Amino acid sequence: MTKTFAKILQSILKDRVDSVFNNIQNSLQRGFTEGVSSLCSAFLTSEAIDKSKKLKILMILITLDAEKAFDKLNHEILFNKLYHYGIKGKLWILLRNLYKGMSITVKWEGQCSEDVMVLQGIQQGAKLSTTLYKCYNNVILDSILKSGLVACIGDIQVPYPHVPMTLLSWQIVLQTHTEY
Repeated sequence: MTKTFAKILQSILKDRVDSVFNNIQNSLQRGFTEGVSSLCSAFLTSEAIDKSKKLKILMILITLDAEKAFDKLNHEILFNKLYHYGIKGKLWILLRNLYKGMSITVKWEGQCSEDVMVLQGIQQGAKLSTTLYKCYNNVILDSILKSGLVACIGDIQVPYPHVPMTLLSWQIVLQTHTEY
């Protein structure tokens, strides 16, 4: 597949996956979401911390850095989740075929390695990758929301993943508070 064709195909697929997933995406999702800035998430976190201090409520802020997150995404789990979210039929098969049987060759000092099968990870920088990553991790946010481990500013709930200065480093931030 040529690079130009791959980009066009990924744009079309992203639009189709987004049309399904955007309706079920967790409301706490901030990273890679149109109309939402990571600065907004940082502001909400800062405000929740300030509110906890003013009310003398102990706030526990836990950050988990999902290092090399795009590299570790398991294909089987991803496609199971896509199917569960309603991405089915020809669209699901086409997405699956983009990753099924994928291999890489490493060139080092003029020598090429044998093909190595790729069983995990999504392409960094590809148009479709951020949407696939959000689909993969949506259940984490659903679980946090159901657990009640949230800080609130009025009726705004604050736990979120956000993208710091670099798009390659994801953090999932959990916040909870108790009176002390």
